[in-house]
Order: sequence, then C-alpha cells, then structure tokens
Amino acid sequence: MTRNAQWGYDTGINALLPGERSTQVDLVTVHFGDVTAKAEAFIEASEQLVGAIAWVRSPRLLDAMRTRPVSLIVNKEFVLRTPGKERQALDKLRRPASGHDAAVRVAGDCSRGAFTGLMHHKFLVRLTRGIPAAVWTGSFNFTSGAAGNFENAVEIDDPGVAMMFYDEFRLLWGISEPLDFRQGRPAGTRPAGRQAKKKPAVQKSVGAKKPTPRAATKTEKKPARAAPKPAKKAA
Repeated sequence: MTRNAQWGYDTGINALLPGERSTQVDLVTVHFGDVTAKAEAFIEASEQLVGAIAWVRSPRLLDAMRTRPVSLIVNKEFVLRTPGKERQALDKLRRPASGHDAAVRVAGDCSRGAFTGLMHHKFLVRLTRGIPAAVWTGSFNFTSGAAGNFENAVEIDDPGVAMMFYDEFRLLWGISEPLDFRQGRPAGTRPAGRQAKKKPAVQKSVGAKKPTPRAATKTEKKPARAAPKPAKKAA
C-alpha cells in the first residue's frame, strides 16, 4: 500500500492486480483498476466536453480539463459554497463548452443531509464540432482517492449512444444551479407543509338499538299522600 499525499489515506490496492486491464471490442473499450490515465487520455483527445460527475477533485484530471472548453454538473453540497479545496479545485475550470453559460453547476438535494438525493452520475460526453461523438462512463469519480480503488470505466465510441447521454446532460443542466446556490432543496421546490393531525372519527355501530327506558317500580308508581287537613274547632 502507498500513502496518498493529498487526502491522507492508504491507496494502491490495484497493486494486488498488476498489469493492463483494458479490453476493446468494436466501439467499446473497458478499463479496470486505476483508470486515471485512461480518463486523462479521453479528455485530451476531445475538442469539448460536457458531463455529469458526482465529485471532481483530481488535480491531474482538472488540469487536463482546463485546457479545453468543458461544462460539468457535480453533486450539490454546501461545502462548495465556501472557500476551500473542493471549491478551489472546481474554480480552475473557467472555459464553458459552446452554448453554455458556466463551466460548473450543481444538481441534487442536500436539504436533509450530505448523502440524500445525490447527483450520482459519472459520465463525460465528447463533442466533436459541437456534436456528441463518444462517451466515458463507469464507477470512477474524478478524485485522487479513487485512483486507489477497484474501479471500472467504459469508453463508447458511438454517436448514437453519446447522444443519449447528451440528452440526459441537457435535462440535468435545465434544473441545475450555480455553485453559489441559495438553498439545499432543488431550485423551484418547497418543503412539504405540515399537515394538522386529524382526530380519529368515532365509528357508530351499525344497527345498534337505542336503550329502552327503565320501567318504574311500584313504589315510584304510587302518588305521594297529601298532608291531612287540620280539624275544625267547635263553635
């Protein structure tokens, strides 16, 4: 194992499986292991790039992307609104792809915590003369730490497939927000209102008879005796 200088944890598990682990079949190339160099080559072979990648922090890949127009959507996190290494890394990208007003925007829902409602995609679309031409996708996030993981990546050199990913990118771009977003919820949404608790309805038994009035007892039936009249005095 080796020590990662930037993030400070052990990496290098791919040393357990040394050697090239890439295979090409027709228009598809599959990579396994540390695919950082393969991702860098895909970027450098592209005129322009658009895509959605949850986390982009690798200095090596950021340096490759800053040399060409690129527009990315990353996962929405409050940490991106504050000056720090995550925000500084993305601020390196300053040249948006043609037809886009930003190099980096965010999408997702972080109102209930850091790991709910993620924008968890990991794909790049290569644009050639503005037209989708190829796709890079897989499990690999563009971070230095991911270089030490068992990862996979797929290159698909097919314009039809590239267009499908481009359409997904455009849908996400339409609901994306700037890095200085205002709220954790997705833009244009409101929190669910609190509903008043309803009292449980009292169920009436079907066919229940009204109680029969109690019959009066003999004592209750006898009228009260009148008080005796006073006797008349003799004349």
